[in-house]
Amino acid sequence: MTKRVFFCALLMLVSCFGVAAQEAQQPLTFWYEYHVNPGKEDEFLNLVKTVGAPVRDKLMADGVVMAWGVEAPVIRVPENATHMIWYMVADYAGVQKVEDAMNAQIAKLTDEAAKGSAAGGGRKWADGAIRGDYGFLEDA
Repeated sequence: MTKRVFFCALLMLVSCFGVAAQEAQQPLTFWYEYHVNPGKEDEFLNLVKTVGAPVRDKLMADGVVMAWGVEAPVIRVPENATHMIWYMVADYAGVQKVEDAMNAQIAKLTDEAAKGSAAGGGRKWADGAIRGDYGFLEDA
């Protein structure tokens, strides 16, 4: 009888180790909060489509980004963000890949704008009407 109890206890202990080993790492959600001046929402969303979306869509196709989106709160509070861009990755290496790709995209667009303005043309892709903060959340 004691062998059965010992065997059952041992079996339960071993099964707990198996469940703990199967538990996968939780994804990370990273976000940027933006304060967009009234009347500049369309310009902001155009920037999201032309600057950030191609980068995040490519990284999503590569499997780095699991999901991403743009949100705007229904109820706005003074001094709080008016828009938020978020993305979900599997680990901190994914966050770094997104940051590196976004920095490269911004540098590329800045160079293109500088070359265009030197030639007398160019496209102004940001006008200071938008300021941002960022943060991240480990999903529980």
